[in-house]
Amino acid sequence: MKLKISSSEFNKSRKFYEYLHRIIAPHISHSKDGVLVNQMLEKYKGGDNKRYYENPIMQLYRILTRENFETGFPLIQAYNPAVRLNDNKLEMLIRFGSINPGRTFIGKALIEDLGQKLINEKSLIPEKRYKAELFIRSKFSYESIEDPRFSPVDDTIFFVEVLRGPGFPIQDIVVTWMFKKDSIAPIMYEDCVLSDNRDSFSVTPRITAIRPYYKPARRSVIAFGIPEKDEPNVIRDVFSHEFLLPNELEEKTGGSSSVKINDNEFLFIFHSIYKGLEGIDKRGTTGIYLNYSIIMDKYGEVKALLRHPLTPMDYPYSGQRPGTVFATGAIILKGSLIDRLLPGVNNFVKDFDRLLVLFAGLDDESIAVFVQDLDKVLEKMEWL
Repeated sequence: MKLKISSSEFNKSRKFYEYLHRIIAPHISHSKDGVLVNQMLEKYKGGDNKRYYENPIMQLYRILTRENFETGFPLIQAYNPAVRLNDNKLEMLIRFGSINPGRTFIGKALIEDLGQKLINEKSLIPEKRYKAELFIRSKFSYESIEDPRFSPVDDTIFFVEVLRGPGFPIQDIVVTWMFKKDSIAPIMYEDCVLSDNRDSFSVTPRITAIRPYYKPARRSVIAFGIPEKDEPNVIRDVFSHEFLLPNELEEKTGGSSSVKINDNEFLFIFHSIYKGLEGIDKRGTTGIYLNYSIIMDKYGEVKALLRHPLTPMDYPYSGQRPGTVFATGAIILKGSLIDRLLPGVNNFVKDFDRLLVLFAGLDDESIAVFVQDLDKVLEKMEWL
């Protein structure tokens, strides 16, 4: 990988500090963010990006709060998890917050099941507690580690780092890192590290998602690129799709997660932030997250799109950032593993073969688990 650092040196404060300033900072380009965003918005604008905001498809099954995780640290947040199967258990990388919500880190938990007994039946919070350990720590007072993702095709991990300290080319640098085979490297567009790039992860074996954000104009875009064979953290040939651009009712859109349906079809889940057309100058006010999806083949061609929301606007919980449902984890379960991992799920969804399970950060504080028969989701798709 280009500009890589070993995971052991990444975890050493001084080594990583020197690496950031000597290796990464000279490659940070603020102008490329703006160029990419403008190119994508100009090329794909005016297309059909209509979406619906009522009647969500998926059912809320569980909510996990900070109280469900034991780390030994004082926690105020446990949210935005990456999830995959590991030895018939749910392996979670979880964004944890301790006291200061602006400085978070990544923990790891291995979960045998999501609990039968509930301590809060209306909010579906289980009695169970899960041991979690530190996975990636923040090392500097101005650093926040955020929003992990698992690749849907291999063992690669992605996570976001926000750097609010002095000495960087622009304030509040946001870098997405690729963690692969004991090495860590930044996601790059050609020869540069974008200055604000969240929501980046593998979508298919041949496609990587990025979301450059141009701060002066407050504009961002979901885009995809083709990773280089020998340097998979470097992407080229960037493109998008008209359906992924925000419409007049939405503030912005961003990638959430990806899950493999079969060898040539991948469900790319993304969020839009609904703002409406009320308020001063009819600019909207709400900022509510909803999740949608498209199906891509492994080469990036869009085969189908979902105009109906996967997740709801309303749910039996209220946290520090209401209306935020950020689906950073997605898996598809089959057979006896469903009942083992998700006790009582038949009370929520019936007569299914493959179960789509979304794990979403809820109100920047907790984790919501949504379930639905995958075939019902596919039936709602608009095939192109």
